[in-house]
Amino acid sequence: MTVFVYILLCLIWGSTWKAIQLGLADAPPLWSAAIRFWLAIVILFVILKVRRLKLPTSLRELWLHGVPGFLMYGVSYACVYTAERFISSSLTAVLFACFPALVALMSHLLLPGDKLRGLGWAGLALGLAGVVVVSWESLEASGSLFLGSLLAVGAPLASATGVVLYKRNLAKTDIVVSATTQMLFGGAFLTLGALLSEPISGFVW
Repeated sequence: MTVFVYILLCLIWGSTWKAIQLGLADAPPLWSAAIRFWLAIVILFVILKVRRLKLPTSLRELWLHGVPGFLMYGVSYACVYTAERFISSSLTAVLFACFPALVALMSHLLLPGDKLRGLGWAGLALGLAGVVVVSWESLEASGSLFLGSLLAVGAPLASATGVVLYKRNLAKTDIVVSATTQMLFGGAFLTLGALLSEPISGFVW
């Protein structure tokens, strides 16, 4: 089951970049991302109900969940979806591939007991090089526009910071509770951004 879930994750994660770009042909970026998360939240609420789990209610717990959620699901996906309006899905994927290295860096800064050694850094570099090689043909034709590239790098930085904060403060919390709460914060941020900056009339179902 572990191997199956890992392969499934790779297939979903690997194809999401192209799926996002296809969707942007008919939808503004923030609306597209927001609707994606509200659909996910509905599914997670069903799981919460079945498992009889409850969302956090104290201000401290909401804050601890809210900040990583804002970064991982709000800021990160706003950057990814907007970036793909300017650059190709391949280039976005390559730039986001620095995510593991950024997680290692943020862990090094925020989690003193979680250091990455030389072999680990070498593995990350090899993985990034592999992504570049696989996408090289598309990269040559993409025309790396500065704004899109900047957003595509900002996305993994925000996400990595959120992941490390989650690990530091919420590692023992039920993952469904955490994911639902964090997506609520991220989805609310994306929806607010969409309402303020994108006409809903631009969304073609």
